[in-house]
Amino acid sequence: MKKSCLLILFLFMISPVISAFQWPSDPEFLTYSFCVELEYGISKGLRFEGAESVRPFDSGKVVYRYSPDPFSPLPGNQPSLLVLEHENGFQSVYKGLESADVGNVPPFVSSGQMITEHPFTGTYGFYIRDARLKRLVNPLLLLPGLNDVQAPDLLTLRLYSPDGDVYDIKQNVSIPAGIYGVYVQVRDRINRKNPLELMPYTISLYNLGTLEAERKLDTLVQAGDVLSLQDGVPAEDLYNDESFLYLGEMLLNSGTTSFELTMEDFFGNELSVDYGFQVLR
Repeated sequence: MKKSCLLILFLFMISPVISAFQWPSDPEFLTYSFCVELEYGISKGLRFEGAESVRPFDSGKVVYRYSPDPFSPLPGNQPSLLVLEHENGFQSVYKGLESADVGNVPPFVSSGQMITEHPFTGTYGFYIRDARLKRLVNPLLLLPGLNDVQAPDLLTLRLYSPDGDVYDIKQNVSIPAGIYGVYVQVRDRINRKNPLELMPYTISLYNLGTLEAERKLDTLVQAGDVLSLQDGVPAEDLYNDESFLYLGEMLLNSGTTSFELTMEDFFGNELSVDYGFQVLR
């Protein structure tokens, strides 16, 4: 919890009006969130489906808008795009709204205005960009909290050796010594009528009390055309072919060892799982 509080405190420092931020649509219409694996990669924001209205994340000015036009000389097969710039250094991006709505948004919008002029029931993507640091921010860090009282779930903790051997870690299992890639299957389920599975905020793995691997899903850093996590892992390498989330590499020496895997969501709910097993020469 301390790490998440430090980051949120930093965001408060750079944005005195953070409390004014609002969901662009009601959370019940959220269908996936930041860093969830999709068919074409990982999500870089939130997706809403069937929302009845869209409102600005914060007051700000329109710095970019695009609507597909079949009569334009430009390619018209891309979804619409609306970008608002806010005084706190953030930009909010709305992708896939109806063209008429994008065209009708005034040059400056207040948080009390609506982006849509009529009920919107389609699907759109919502992103938050820190324009000063050139990072995409997990919107769940900034938006008002959800009614989430459930801790994340660990489905599988898996180790991959360089020669292709795979080990699912359980109590009293035995594995050879060596360097392993660490992967997990996790979920963070929101307790409501239509449960939504998010990604936990942090996932940490300790070996005999020492932090060996960690994943923090707070921001994606832009470097040219490449998006990477803060530790330099490209976003495209975040999951393996079997949809396991990559935590990092670790060296296991022979002897009795003890793993502790901890997970925390954005709302302070935590899970800790312990494993004791043997590492063989």
